[in-house]
Amino acid sequence: MCSGNKKNSQERWIASITLVLVLVGFFIGLVRNSEDVYPYLNKLMPNTTSFKNTGLEAYTAFSSDAQETATAYIATGEFDGFGGPLKMLTAIDTTGKIISCEVIEQRETSSWYRRVMDAGILETLRGKTCRDPFVLGQDVDGVTGATYTSRAIVESVKQASRQIANENLHLNLADDADNKFTFGFPEISLILLFILGYIARGRGKKYLTRIRWFSLISGLLIIGCIINYQITIVDFSKLFMGYWPNFYNHVYWYILVWGVILIYTVTGKNIYCQWICPFGAAQECIGAIGKAKAYSGFEYKATFKWIRWAIVWFAVISAFIFRNPGIASYEVYGTLFDLSGTNSQFILLIVILGAALLIKLPWCNYICPVPVFQNFAGIFRRWVLEIIKGKKA
Repeated sequence: MCSGNKKNSQERWIASITLVLVLVGFFIGLVRNSEDVYPYLNKLMPNTTSFKNTGLEAYTAFSSDAQETATAYIATGEFDGFGGPLKMLTAIDTTGKIISCEVIEQRETSSWYRRVMDAGILETLRGKTCRDPFVLGQDVDGVTGATYTSRAIVESVKQASRQIANENLHLNLADDADNKFTFGFPEISLILLFILGYIARGRGKKYLTRIRWFSLISGLLIIGCIINYQITIVDFSKLFMGYWPNFYNHVYWYILVWGVILIYTVTGKNIYCQWICPFGAAQECIGAIGKAKAYSGFEYKATFKWIRWAIVWFAVISAFIFRNPGIASYEVYGTLFDLSGTNSQFILLIVILGAALLIKLPWCNYICPVPVFQNFAGIFRRWVLEIIKGKKA
């Protein structure tokens, strides 16, 4: 009993110190200045002589210092990407044609962002007119596996072009931002998997294993291979930082993140990791082939636990300080399901999948950030419940 109380006290101290550090990182990030637009103006239009500020992050470009005849109009646009708000600077000439556009703020995962940039999405936007629809898959080609980043860039440019069209070119174009309510196969599938895991967790052992395997394989195929959007450290960072995306076109994100949180709050169980996680399912399938074993009582388990704790919270605090959830990411989910990532991510993936043949769920047990958040929430959850029970007694 004494050792149990000592362990609880130690965990609460560590969790409390972590919370304080996270809050410090959050406030440091708040006082950091946002990206200055001026350095990007010359990059956007290198042959322009002068710029005049005409509004909130809106500018007019001139070919001479006298500023007599405008050559272009410049405005910013912002839309939610994968890691948070993405801001673009767009220049349009006096005929309504896009001259150039640049990303001035982004919070995307580096590998996905680089993939979109390498695909030349900015080049496809140059030359379009402010009257164009700017719709992915129609007049603009998206990048497979990076839909959120692609859409954020396109919508930001459209937003800026519509502003210039109405305020500078007086074209009176309608505001047709992409705010359509999206609810379809991805959202329905995720809800059904959550319901299946929630209901089945209390069933008898006879059918539990079969139901769980059905749920895991479904998660592997649907959430991993088809939808390719698993919960990551970026999602938790976005949540904590207040970068909540537009609900209408990010319904899936709200179901995923809040589904995990609400079910854990009510039941104290992590349904997502146990029943849905595609990467966990992949490891279990490989482990079944190699007859992997769980090493729950090995000597350095506690050491590994606190090392993972330190890595995860260092990543989160760094994201807070730099106001960029994307830099916290170190997962290899996209490397497996989308075959994209850095060389180090591919090496880590090979090591993890190889280890999964012999060790049960190596990523989940020793590296994945989700159990850290679960443990963090669990410490405070148990603490609050003890206080409530103590008051009732």
